[in-house]
Amino acid sequence: PIINSYGSIQRVIGSNTDFLLPANSVFEITFQVTVQNTGELVIVLNGIEQLNTIVGKSGNGTIIGISIISTPSGSPSTLSINNPSTAVPGGLKIDAATGDLTKPLSCHLIIKQLM
Repeated sequence: PIINSYGSIQRVIGSNTDFLLPANSVFEITFQVTVQNTGELVIVLNGIEQLNTIVGKSGNGTIIGISIISTPSGSPSTLSINNPSTAVPGGLKIDAATGDLTKPLSCHLIIKQLM
């Protein structure tokens, strides 16, 4: 079954973190996450961390990543945004609506097929 009836980029059924991308294609990946601690994020393609896509920051604030990736020919590829395997245990703490905030803060992931 298809989740996104408007295109060829699909969320992997049963997953909250993985997306299925068409083979032999080029994509612009943009993500933004507001965090409360130091940390990094990396694009993972077919289970392999794309080391040239690691972004992070010291202290709290916003992590923004923008990368161009290509998928190999053959079968579709799986993409996710993860903490790098070398990250400090515990991961990132994503900001929530607390204190004076009444609405949750948003995080974004945009996957745009270029070719």
